[in-house]
Amino acid sequence: ANSGLKMIALVLSAVLQMIVCVTTFYQGQPQYRSASCDHLSVHFYTELRCKPVYASGSTCPIFYDCGFLERKRKNICVANGLDAYDDEQLPYGTGIISDPCLIVCGCRRTGICREPVTRLYWVCSSNNCKHTWNQMPPPGCFYQHSLDECCRSSTLVCKKELAVCAYGGVTYDENEYFYGFRGATCVKCLCSPSWNGTLTEPWCMDWGCDLELKYGDKLAKGCAPVYDGNKCCPYTWICPSPEDSVVVTRAVETTTKDGSCKFGELWLNVGDTFSAKVPQFLPDIIIVKTCRCNIPPYVVCS
Repeated sequence: ANSGLKMIALVLSAVLQMIVCVTTFYQGQPQYRSASCDHLSVHFYTELRCKPVYASGSTCPIFYDCGFLERKRKNICVANGLDAYDDEQLPYGTGIISDPCLIVCGCRRTGICREPVTRLYWVCSSNNCKHTWNQMPPPGCFYQHSLDECCRSSTLVCKKELAVCAYGGVTYDENEYFYGFRGATCVKCLCSPSWNGTLTEPWCMDWGCDLELKYGDKLAKGCAPVYDGNKCCPYTWICPSPEDSVVVTRAVETTTKDGSCKFGELWLNVGDTFSAKVPQFLPDIIIVKTCRCNIPPYVVCS
């Protein structure tokens, strides 16, 4: 019963905080959603609710203040402006969780990779759509996807010729998901025959990455998000290690900690880069990504 009361209280808190946070954030913000801004970084920091800092006359942030988040994370779980405490649960459907595959997330005191238990993390239960694994459509057919559902439906669509959607220099087949930016807002789209080429409803919806819920341990370690293609959410992370041998290509000769990115013991000025090897899902396959300090304090790899 006590657990149920905690969930009800957290759901009510989530709804109220979502209304307050969205209203507060967009009031009086400069129009940084211009083509010249680094949309990946802006979207990343906006979801974390870091505080943007602007130079005089600038429409793009020059860095973000995320220090208050690190101080909060030591004692509570944080997600999109919501604060949760030990054993509180957050179900999908409150407006805080974007990914419909996340069923429920709980704030837990747990260690990561055998590390000492020193802080709280979100632990989420996911729908893996196991009931669809053995259902292969016949040639020329597909099971219909939808934007707001985790698993594909049981509706079978058979066509002689599939529609295609071209966006960002890539062609997508009908019923295939793709991602893009509307300003600095990430959107998830589903290719359909009626798509008119715009990133708007009913073909697209705003999409968050659930960074705190899925990757709280990576954020706490100062890891760098790794992006692939046109997707606006990281698919993996590169974490600093004392054994790393990282060679930084400097944009300027001197390095200061003010207005710089931090990766492990490295400090990088805006424009500094380094290369990192990223293991892939298939064994023995490693690709090299370029990691760059675009907008401090996080390094972004793509």
